[in-house]
Amino acid sequence: MPDGMVGEPVLVPVLANHRFDEAALLRYLTVALPGFAGPLVVRQFQGGQSNPTYHVQAGSGDYVLRRKPAGVLLPSAHAVDREYRILAALRDTDVPVPPVHLLCTDDAVIGTMFFVMDYTPGRVFPDRMLPGVDPADRRSMYLDMGRVLARLQTCANGTQHKVALRVDPAAGLGGKRGRIHAGSACTRARDAPPGPEPQGGALPIRPAGRPLCRRYGPGRPGWTGQSASAMCKR
Repeated sequence: MPDGMVGEPVLVPVLANHRFDEAALLRYLTVALPGFAGPLVVRQFQGGQSNPTYHVQAGSGDYVLRRKPAGVLLPSAHAVDREYRILAALRDTDVPVPPVHLLCTDDAVIGTMFFVMDYTPGRVFPDRMLPGVDPADRRSMYLDMGRVLARLQTCANGTQHKVALRVDPAAGLGGKRGRIHAGSACTRARDAPPGPEPQGGALPIRPAGRPLCRRYGPGRPGWTGQSASAMCKR
């Protein structure tokens, strides 16, 4: 990626409150991740307000590690295991996601649960106005965002199936987003009837247990990324 590219992710030394035993991580990945080889250099992605995210540069390649923050957390908060399951479920669909490699639920390894996925070079834009981006590219980027969000809604994989994203009946919506799970069974798109459009990023209300196939969170550039290998050409 060219130096100084607009939207280039910023990597910084790991923040003091997000540090962990890197030697323990190296030992674990050498055994648990096929093909992994050290040495490794760990840096942290600047920004984000939920789960600390790290760039892991190793002898076998570059990876991204996301982990729960340390300390006392609310129940079901910072569910990196949920992120892992959703990314894994989407892998064989036409929704572009990085391959995930492993989920470690053993807090004894580096202090909290984490998962590891491929590092995909690209650009991240926290400002939805996309400052510094050519207007034509800006239009193409937003069109591609719409296309990907549409794919996520149907999760088509060539077999007329989709990955089921459903609300946990035990959690309920209660005026909030609720908890979203990746279903292992392939459910046809017709099983998710259309509903009201979400307001402010909230999910449309569904009866408990009914399939849900909507994006969650605001559809803004900071929650997505533009792959360097798939620059917008339309």
